[in-house]
Amino acid sequence: MSVGIDLVSGFIECLMLVLAVDAARRGRPVYWAAVVGMGLVLYARMASGFLVGEMSLTSLRITPPAFLTIVGLAIAALTVLFDLLFETVTESEEAPKPSV
Repeated sequence: MSVGIDLVSGFIECLMLVLAVDAARRGRPVYWAAVVGMGLVLYARMASGFLVGEMSLTSLRITPPAFLTIVGLAIAALTVLFDLLFETVTESEEAPKPSV
C-alpha cells in the first residue's frame, strides 16, 4: 500500500515541478524559486538511501532527506503565496470586457 502512495505523491511532485517550470518560462520569473524548491523535494526523494545520519533540530531528530523535503516544500509554497499576494495584472492578462 505504501508503494502506491509513494508513486502517487512522486507523480504529484513531478507535476508541480513541471507546472512551476511552465509558469517560469511563460514570464513569471518568481516561479524559478518554486522550481528550485521542488527540485530539492525530488532530490531528497531520490537520495533517501544515500543521505544517512540524523540532524538534531531542538528536540526533533530529522533525517537529511526529510529536512530537504521540508525546506523544498516551504520554498515552493512561499513562492506561490508571494505570487498570489503580490501579483500584478497587465492589460494583456485581464479578462475581456463583455460588449453590450
